[in-house]
Amino acid sequence: MKIAPVTLEGRHVRLESLRAEHADGLVAAGAGQGLFRYFPFSLDDEPAMRGFVSSALEGLARGT
Repeated sequence: MKIAPVTLEGRHVRLESLRAEHADGLVAAGAGQGLFRYFPFSLDDEPAMRGFVSSALEGLARGT
């Protein structure tokens, strides 16, 4: 069974699969703001967030 990405969109929220172009927005929204404070690793700066996005996309490509 192949599972494909799904986008869910409502009146106020849109949820979609992570893509490389989301990194800029995640950096702008989260860097230094403590939004990801409950993650088991730090995402408080731009290199950490970009590394997280890159790693997540690599895992997606591998199917993990």
